[in-house]
Amino acid sequence: MNTIKKLNSIYIYTMSQHPFPNSDKLYILPCIQEKQATGGMDKENIPGRPSSCFQDAVDVSKKMNNSLAKMCVGTKMNNNTLCTYDGALEYIGNKRTSCSSEIVWNYITDFINRRNYDQKPETTKNFFIVSHHNTLKQSILANILKAQKKLTKEKFHIANCSCFMLEYTDQGWTFSIVFDGFPDKPKYNYFTGKNKILFGPTKLDINIDSGDDWKMMVTWLNFIQDKKTKIFLIRHGNAFHNKPLKLTGPALNRTIDTNLTPLGIYQARVLGETLLTEGHLQPEGVRNINTFCASYMNRAQHTALELIYALNINSTETMNVQQPETKSVTRRPSVKDMYQLAPVIHYKKLSMLERFFTDFACSRLIRKSGGLVKFLKNVEKLAKWDMNFKVNENGTCEKLMPQRIRRCSYIEANSHMMAALQNIAKYSMEEWDAKRFCKSYAISNQTSSRLKNPQDGAGKKKTKKRRRRRKKQKTKKKKRKKRKK
Repeated sequence: MNTIKKLNSIYIYTMSQHPFPNSDKLYILPCIQEKQATGGMDKENIPGRPSSCFQDAVDVSKKMNNSLAKMCVGTKMNNNTLCTYDGALEYIGNKRTSCSSEIVWNYITDFINRRNYDQKPETTKNFFIVSHHNTLKQSILANILKAQKKLTKEKFHIANCSCFMLEYTDQGWTFSIVFDGFPDKPKYNYFTGKNKILFGPTKLDINIDSGDDWKMMVTWLNFIQDKKTKIFLIRHGNAFHNKPLKLTGPALNRTIDTNLTPLGIYQARVLGETLLTEGHLQPEGVRNINTFCASYMNRAQHTALELIYALNINSTETMNVQQPETKSVTRRPSVKDMYQLAPVIHYKKLSMLERFFTDFACSRLIRKSGGLVKFLKNVEKLAKWDMNFKVNENGTCEKLMPQRIRRCSYIEANSHMMAALQNIAKYSMEEWDAKRFCKSYAISNQTSSRLKNPQDGAGKKKTKKRRRRRKKQKTKKKKRKKRKK
């Protein structure tokens, strides 16, 4: 039996067995959902699912099914294969809305304590949590941002794929920015810096008033029992409803649960590679355990999965493969040069789910664009977006470009971005052109390099309509034969 102790509204569980032993799962946390506008008109912040075409597969040529928007709710979500994508997702609790700072950290610390249960004390426990701009500002990091505003007298925003870290040191808890991300609005004042401590015990001496908000945050964090825990808080990558595309749909029928654009996929992969090179993201082993978490939204889940893509691309096994176009075999591969399928080395189930998400996101953008021709125009719009070529303090050009492109030459940078985004969507464009729209998410038993398309080969599920058509065709043939006789 599980027992619950309540300490200052933080629930701590003492258990007889490990509740979440599986690392090859994406955990969907409550209360980190994006804040919805009054009236619920912003449907891009309502979780949804695409229409099914047969068992364990969805039709990417159709709109998101409005009737499925409220399907993944309640206590039986984890028993629904469409909600969990064949068991790759696991829902913690059933609260889909955003919460106050105290309640959201109630849930986060509770989940961390349960996930860390029975783990070795010397092992570093990394939690990668992907959420949204307003939720990070107004809920998850609200107390820290209040303290920061009192300290600097400035208001800061959070760029796409920004990453913050909460870590316990000898002096206590510290809050630092690991990666400052990709700004999407030129007028905003964003957090800048890399591996830079923004708040911690030493900051309290500067401004006593700002210390109250930070102390409250530390109070919540202190309920984490294992102090070898690192929490990485991430904003998702560029999505349909963000600039420059802003594919929100008409006012009364807005786009449900928007996906990442090819640019957002690329941004998330760059973030993953940055975390890897800085030593924050490493293959799971004796010294570290990784746990990937996200909100209910497609774009947040996809961003978390792209961290695993970067991990697989940069793995030792990939580095040892001889690349035909390069002379050196020890050169580290980069997500800035490799865009398509990564080898499934770490986290098999989540790696295969990343392939499904990327195909689904690109296919959905093709449909919303109105076909392949207009889709390529949108890709060009994403590639030529002026925010990709900023070279100031929080410049994005240096982060997006590979080392071979020097000084962010506009012509070279623009050509690189166009090629990168087209290659990310290449498989989806080929599938769309071949009119293969039914995509399987049943990934647990798949071993092929690509997701098996249910329309390829045998195994089609005969629907009632197909059976009726075939009966009619048979009866017509019989009538024709009788007439000839």
